[in-house]
Amino acid sequence: MSGSVSRRLLLQRAAGAVAAVTAGAVSADSRGKSDKGKGKGGYALSGGKKAGEKKGVDVFGYRPFTQKCPIPPVLRPKAVGQDPYRVGSVYHGVAPEYRDRRCAEAPEVNWYEKFQPAYYELRAKKSVNEYLPGVKTPVYGYGGSVPGPTIRTVVGQPCVLRLWNDLDLEMACHFHGLHLPSHASGAPNHYVLPGRARDYFLPNTVPMLGGRPDYSESPSTSWYHDRAMGVSGTNNYYGLSGFCLSMDETEYDLVQRNVLPAAKYDIPLCLQDRCLNSDGSLNYKAQQDEGNLGDLYVVNGRVQPVLSVQRRKYRFRLLNACNTRYLSLKLHNGMKLIRLGKDSWLYNNAVEEDCVVLCPGERADVVIDFSDCEQEIYLCNMLSQSYGCRPDGKPRCGDGYGGDCEKDGGDRDKGHDRDEDRNYGSGYGSGSGYGSGYGRHGSGYDNAGRGYDRGRSYPATAPKGGYRADEEKCDDDSYGRGCIPWLKFVVEGSKQKDCATVKHGDCLRPHRILKPTARETTRYFDIESAGSGYQVNRRQYDAKSCQESPKMGTVERWVYRNRTADACPIHIPDGSYQICRVNGKAPYRTDACKSDVATVYGGEEVEILKHFRTFAGPYTAHCSSVDYDYRRGMHNYEPKAGGSGYGYGVGSGYGG
Repeated sequence: MSGSVSRRLLLQRAAGAVAAVTAGAVSADSRGKSDKGKGKGGYALSGGKKAGEKKGVDVFGYRPFTQKCPIPPVLRPKAVGQDPYRVGSVYHGVAPEYRDRRCAEAPEVNWYEKFQPAYYELRAKKSVNEYLPGVKTPVYGYGGSVPGPTIRTVVGQPCVLRLWNDLDLEMACHFHGLHLPSHASGAPNHYVLPGRARDYFLPNTVPMLGGRPDYSESPSTSWYHDRAMGVSGTNNYYGLSGFCLSMDETEYDLVQRNVLPAAKYDIPLCLQDRCLNSDGSLNYKAQQDEGNLGDLYVVNGRVQPVLSVQRRKYRFRLLNACNTRYLSLKLHNGMKLIRLGKDSWLYNNAVEEDCVVLCPGERADVVIDFSDCEQEIYLCNMLSQSYGCRPDGKPRCGDGYGGDCEKDGGDRDKGHDRDEDRNYGSGYGSGSGYGSGYGRHGSGYDNAGRGYDRGRSYPATAPKGGYRADEEKCDDDSYGRGCIPWLKFVVEGSKQKDCATVKHGDCLRPHRILKPTARETTRYFDIESAGSGYQVNRRQYDAKSCQESPKMGTVERWVYRNRTADACPIHIPDGSYQICRVNGKAPYRTDACKSDVATVYGGEEVEILKHFRTFAGPYTAHCSSVDYDYRRGMHNYEPKAGGSGYGYGVGSGYGG
């Protein structure tokens, strides 16, 4: 059929991409060594330069930080309230949950919905992008742009996105970080075939807790990208990714009170690395152990651009959209970053950090204060990586929490009043709820801040340790020792009086702590090498089989043990999980709230707690380094209904 034909053509194209371009091009491996005897014009991939060897920007004569950093366009709805295209009438249909609002764990309760549905339409198609000025690079793009348009949503307003495939290959769009049905999650085999469309139903809801919405699960910074099995590395490299940003009334209230920067100063930054052939086409090599480490450092589709900012605080949604590269991001002058959240969720409290470590697919929500800084600031990557499967060293350890999580068997709240946890679900408005919406729809959060003292936060203490003095100094490249600058900020004008007020320790969003004692069962997942691929619990991945079926409404403890030498960033779809242990120790403090990606380094293990609510499966947990999708480092799980479960009914410990 057309699907299998397109896949065969795609694999042939990906495997032979280098040979297909001009005969003078030189391919390069991820260690920065050019193939010998193939002529001139190539360059090292990893950024390491040898004598007489040219880097990517040198090949094309580009001077870094001379082109503007674009802001991805925002996708506007086709209609609100009234279905403009008969949802579900397309070839791949729509999720059954579009017509059934019942929670799988408690069918007598409907999941949270407040506003009329919004309807969007988007086409994935071939396009051209100028990573470098004047260099036309063929790409794939959602809406024809790289990255794709940003989808901005409101918690409580369901959305339908009709996504058309105008490419000559299949794709499978994955919404990374959202709480949504299996049909819309974008499993590796949930294809959109060429010439066809799928209606992705995005409920934009939060799980219910004691019959009320659990607003601690409200998402903020998510993204969407291709996840088609076997070809997701190619599709992502060619441009199929974009932001999906959400807001609920708690976050809107923070913006309205000028705690967080306004929308005008809230900028998504998609960070990627790319490698071009000498004719300007993308140099992607499929299914190779080294992965694809580029020597062109891309922000929002442009190589090392410049962004003009005012003297005020800006909010940046940092996304590591590299296929395989890890990032450790820092400002070159040592200025602190104010960390607001990890992955899709805000923290309890804002936290000052020296740097931010991101594995592929991971996000960081940060604020940078440009009020009193010098005129030029650089965002740099401090982390070297010479092999695609793992960074050089382990940039994040499991001993940075510093709180009481390491005591009493991992129960951070041992000795803490259980009544606070029992009532936590009602702390978001003390009976009055969230008002009548926000923005032009209503009055906003009408009991601001009252829920903040209901739960315990991780310690909001200043970071210990940090960088050594010699690492803080700028040396030969003017950006810092071992730094690679990705983005230049040019600070203009005088200090702005209406600057946002957020600072270290400020309350953001209440965090409901999942307790190890609440788990119903523990499951172990051993990741091992098997030939050129991976196995999970000694089983090759089979898209049609599922070994794990958690009971809806319960909390489970999952332990991932990496028996390989590679780093594996584990993404578990459908909402958040909590990292409770890394090698038996508490996680780093900025990993201790909610996550949807956690790196399991070779020879190590990570324990997580996940609460299964709202939507039944199946889903696919997978490695978020898309270059290694072909290795099948993933497994299916299928939450199933089975009674009221954890969090419902009298005596459940929550919401009573």
